[in-house]
Amino acid sequence: MTVALMWEARAVRGRGADLLAWAEGRLLAERPLRRETFRAPQDRVLVITWWDAEYDAALPELPDPAPDLVSRPVHRWRFTPVERSWYAVRCVFRHGPLGVYEERVTLWTAGSPDEAVARAEAEAAEYGEGLDGVEYVRFAEVFTLGTAPGEGTEVFSLMRASTLPPGAYVERFFATGAERTDG
Repeated sequence: MTVALMWEARAVRGRGADLLAWAEGRLLAERPLRRETFRAPQDRVLVITWWDAEYDAALPELPDPAPDLVSRPVHRWRFTPVERSWYAVRCVFRHGPLGVYEERVTLWTAGSPDEAVARAEAEAAEYGEGLDGVEYVRFAEVFTLGTAPGEGTEVFSLMRASTLPPGAYVERFFATGAERTDG
């Protein structure tokens, strides 16, 4: 599990550079996976460290600076990442004036298949509204990708039970001669 520790302090007016230098100069007893330092208006400094540890693990944190350097107590928080996966969602559209149906597969990062479908359906509604005579027929299928998209990544899979031989199956469901694949 990854845990992010956030440390944020606000310097006494005019001492933001001193607080930033102090924070950047602090070494931790252990080395985190990653460490980033930020600054913001009102002489604020933020340090985020990432650790490969359980949420409640004892982890080294930046100490409090000297009281004459900060204008208020240091704020500290722990966070864990929101787990997100890649999903492919197939939506079906009816192009009334053309007399055709369109199947579109779009890719989404989401926290669940339901979230991916909701996002895809919102995009499908916008897509249909942007074209004359096109309606989203309210049919969506979701496929969870095993990894992030890249070369050779499977983005959609549908399994259908059928006793048809291969040629007849393709003719029945795919190669009818009425497909338009050029957009």
